[in-house]
Amino acid sequence: MYYALMNTLGFLYVNVSNMNYSRKSVLFSNHESRADFAMTICFTPVFFLLGNMINLRSPHDLSVFGEVDYTYWECIAWNFGIWTVAYILGL
Repeated sequence: MYYALMNTLGFLYVNVSNMNYSRKSVLFSNHESRADFAMTICFTPVFFLLGNMINLRSPHDLSVFGEVDYTYWECIAWNFGIWTVAYILGL
């Protein structure tokens, strides 16, 4: 819930700080539509699951819930695959 709140506040902060209240509403995107704001809220769980709190876990973080251990190379492959693809797509 905290992540969702901060993600939403981040969207609003960027609109307020960059646009200096020049749009009709802080919920509007560049195209005078609230669609981007709604998509930000809808995609928040996806952003969270692909974020650093999930991807940068150590191999033993889940061991309290069972005997799930990741090898060193599984952690490298997972983090490299997610972060590198996200970085390149973000550029």
